[in-house]
Amino acid sequence: KSGSSSNSTYLLWPYYDGVVGILWRSVRGENTNKEKRDFGAGVLIDHPELAKYLDFSKFNMLDWSIVIAYHPELAPDFDRWKDFCGSCWSTILSHQVQFADKCDWDKLNGYDWAELLMHQPQFMNKCKRKLLSSENWMDLITAVPELAEYCQWHRVTGNHWRWHLRLPLMHLRKYRNLLP
Repeated sequence: KSGSSSNSTYLLWPYYDGVVGILWRSVRGENTNKEKRDFGAGVLIDHPELAKYLDFSKFNMLDWSIVIAYHPELAPDFDRWKDFCGSCWSTILSHQVQFADKCDWDKLNGYDWAELLMHQPQFMNKCKRKLLSSENWMDLITAVPELAEYCQWHRVTGNHWRWHLRLPLMHLRKYRNLLP
């Protein structure tokens, strides 16, 4: 029985064997310093102690955005800020607002802005609202109703109007004069 559950675990998380193996050998006191694994940055979210086993030279910019978003202390000398795409910036700033001064705001598209503003609505003043689609606006207002005052209602089209049912009635009353 235990063999079958282990096999399914390996199918779900390809790096699982490596992580568990390193942890197990470390607990037993074996030397694991030479075991540089390619787990990717995702494993660091819950296990920052495994950083010493990762080969950071293999990290792409998405990996770095995860590291900086969840454990910026692991990248004290990071200097490739200009290489981040909008999605990476959205990930970083959703968790670490102190890096906002390094952000190239022009790299964020509508989906990046929507994701960021759901977590950090204080950045609305930097947002180029024309980039937000009908879907982006409805996602935003559903997640953060306070942002309804910034909504460009004329951009909400088609089936997205039925999403208004998700909004609190008070928001619809407050902005009814803006509705077509």
